[in-house]
Amino acid sequence: MSNQGPSQVGTTPTKNYGRRNRRQPPVQSFRNATTWPSNDHHVVKFEHSSPEPPFNISQLVSTVGGYFMKYKSQPSENGNFETKIEMKTAAEAERLWKHCQENLTWGVLSVEPDFFYTIKKTWNNQNKSQPGKSVFQEYWSEEKLKNAIENCEVITGPLRINAKKNIHAFISDPDGKDILIPSREDRNRALDGDIVVVEIKDPSEWESGNDSAMKTMEIETFKLTDLVKNVSLQDQSKPTSEPTSNAILLKRKTGRVVGILEKIRSRIATGFLKIENMDEKKNQSFIQFQPCNHTFPYVCIPREFVQKEREKQDISKVIFACRITSWDHDKVWPVGELCNIVGEKGQIEPETQRILVDCDIEDSEFTTEVINCLPLSGQKWSISQEERAKRRDYTKECIFSIDPPHARDLDDALHCNVTPDGNFEIGVHIADVSHFVKPKTALDNVASARATSVYMVQRVIPMLPRLLCEELCSLNPDVERLAFSVVWTITKEGKILSEWFGRSIIRSCAKLSYDHAQAFIDGRANDENGVSIPSPTGGFTHKHLEEKILNLFTVSQNLRRQRMEKGALRLDQVRLNYTLNSESGNPNGCYTYEYKKSNELIEEFMLLANMAVAHQLYRKMPKFAFLRCHPPPKEDMLDDMVHQCRAIGLEIDAKTSQSLSRTIQTSCGDDELSKYRKMALFMLAIKPQKLAAYLCAGITEDPAGYHHYALNVPLYTHFTSPIRRYADLVVHRQLAATLGDNSDVDAMAATTDELELQAKLCNHRKANAKTAGDLSVQLFFGLFVKSFGPLESKGMVMGILDHCLDVLSMEYGVTKRVYMDAHPLLSFQYGQKDSPSGNQKLSTMKIKWPLVLTPESKLAGLEPTPYGCVGSNVSVEQSYEVFSVVDLIIKPDDHTTDGYKVSLRPPVDVSVIQ
Repeated sequence: MSNQGPSQVGTTPTKNYGRRNRRQPPVQSFRNATTWPSNDHHVVKFEHSSPEPPFNISQLVSTVGGYFMKYKSQPSENGNFETKIEMKTAAEAERLWKHCQENLTWGVLSVEPDFFYTIKKTWNNQNKSQPGKSVFQEYWSEEKLKNAIENCEVITGPLRINAKKNIHAFISDPDGKDILIPSREDRNRALDGDIVVVEIKDPSEWESGNDSAMKTMEIETFKLTDLVKNVSLQDQSKPTSEPTSNAILLKRKTGRVVGILEKIRSRIATGFLKIENMDEKKNQSFIQFQPCNHTFPYVCIPREFVQKEREKQDISKVIFACRITSWDHDKVWPVGELCNIVGEKGQIEPETQRILVDCDIEDSEFTTEVINCLPLSGQKWSISQEERAKRRDYTKECIFSIDPPHARDLDDALHCNVTPDGNFEIGVHIADVSHFVKPKTALDNVASARATSVYMVQRVIPMLPRLLCEELCSLNPDVERLAFSVVWTITKEGKILSEWFGRSIIRSCAKLSYDHAQAFIDGRANDENGVSIPSPTGGFTHKHLEEKILNLFTVSQNLRRQRMEKGALRLDQVRLNYTLNSESGNPNGCYTYEYKKSNELIEEFMLLANMAVAHQLYRKMPKFAFLRCHPPPKEDMLDDMVHQCRAIGLEIDAKTSQSLSRTIQTSCGDDELSKYRKMALFMLAIKPQKLAAYLCAGITEDPAGYHHYALNVPLYTHFTSPIRRYADLVVHRQLAATLGDNSDVDAMAATTDELELQAKLCNHRKANAKTAGDLSVQLFFGLFVKSFGPLESKGMVMGILDHCLDVLSMEYGVTKRVYMDAHPLLSFQYGQKDSPSGNQKLSTMKIKWPLVLTPESKLAGLEPTPYGCVGSNVSVEQSYEVFSVVDLIIKPDDHTTDGYKVSLRPPVDVSVIQ
């Protein structure tokens, strides 16, 4: 029997939504109300004729400066539809009601107050949707789950919660199609990333093309014959009539979580305590914890714990870490406890720690047990004679590394010699981390658990202790280091004549940056006003470096050309870097990272080494090879991108990665806007892409499952970064086994299933690390805008909705939604026109600015003056369609999640009076 536990936040509506109940007051109609009924009324009810609300809820609520807690849309009793929005307070609900009465949105039939309990009850009730009924379905028994999985009656996999609309979650079916989990009740207490078991709902409960979920998420298109064939895993009955072959239904399968196989997501998150009106509500047993991560649920914290923290300090801006302690099936929200004070909102280190906690990244110091696994001699460690005898000696070669200027964990270095027959001997030398990190040790266990280093803007959270990643393993200049090498004899054109794998000893003669290498490529290395090149050691000169780099560059460009001709796909994005104040740590500069020819040089040889090692592993140990695959993109989303491009006159062929890459490069024209179009196309093409993933080859018998879509190669792995990726360390151990040294592989004693589990962990940690890095960049951009804003930027329209534009800032690479109603416009009008292809409609937005703008200028609002009623003699008109260039202003805004907002800059014909 589940523990009822203390009462907690709210309840969830049931299928008897709005019915009379002996324990509830009778439902009243307030359609003709002239005043707000009472403080018990927190809900505003809208009646409309369309199945979905004819307005954007978030934007509507923001116009009155309020926050909504929950909303619910459903059929009404009179045959129309209704949407109920629950506000945080009765005062906010009243403001929303009055605003909407005065500015009735087109399509809304009526707006009226409604009771608080019509969406959820108060915090102090028993959290039952109705007496005797549970909020969530109880999980299936282990036996029932096992049988259902074995009989393919359910789908299993990681749950993905949409952070922008967190009522929706998804799981992929075996064919890669997304199944929608349409509500929190259907999600059944599972968190983002958990491995769940999902039962497909009856087709009558699938989402239709008119549902908001279908418009905000990826849309699956099924032929009716396919729909009938896949109607249900339980109902195999045949249709009563033969469907027409041309019938198309916009239907998405929906499901419900019936069990959690593995709780991947940490039950700890950061956030804030909602203590407003806490003193007035003295009978409130629990205080709401609002997480920063929008995929995490609200949590109920016992009042006494919150009160203790209030007595210590002002906690209104304090970020706390909270742990879920229980979540019974009859409770809407989980109960939790405060486990840590992270710090004050808006400060760099607390905000960074918040990101790390929410991304489930371990940031603690390495334990004594781990440190004891390191060489006792520390930085004085040296290579033994016994070890030298096992390795090929490259210490006399002109070997050098090329990395970002501030890199401290140097994984890779290269050498290049001209052979007597005019070809090249090229070596890629990778830090031999496997010499120091032995299987099944405490050091190996922590590296396996962390799986990757995490790169934040201002610091790195390393996978390995710094003695290894910055000293003993790092290929620093003028010191002997252990390496694992791939050496080829290769022609100038990039044809491989011979290949050698083996352990080696190297001594790098120079640590170069990409700028240094680029200076050699550009012939600027000897320029007095150019880049200062470090002096090489070992008797080598700048001339030696120049010769080696130019030869490597020649071969790399031929390798790159061949890769692109074979269908490799590269989608570049704007990447922001910052210069930081040495004292405060705040950003004092911001610039976009420039991908140079020197970057291409390194990329080509790292790719070549990774592919070579992948083939070696698969040849020698096909069941155990630790590979990296990249599945093809989601077809429906890719088709949507192609249609969107066709509507604006751009023909994109997405049949293969090769055709996609070629047509993106050639369809953007060669005018001054071509680079902007290409950047926007890259953004559109990235959305359908699935994530690359590690896998153990023995898990699937179909070699097609190993294919890497973006590179368009049959086999690929990660070998070149073992200091910062555990997957590469596994690959090093396997490569050693293919060369006769089975000591590490034998010590690992890993089955294919165990290797696959490690692969999944590496995938999970890598995704979390990327999220953390992206959030760190966003954090610092918000701080940069706060310090130096407003910023002006060129932008490009990526999408158009009824009252907003999605725009991409070209200078900063940020994508934001810009709302027309939040601008001081006289009017705006969404419309459609025929596309150049003739068979589609193209969305457009027209706006009219006043001739003079002052601080008192009124915002357009959701119901502006009819467009045709604003004359050209009092306005300045602008029009936009997808890929239109716009002028943007980026301003600080503490009320937004990112700390900034983006708006349209008034045209030059508008006089702006400050």
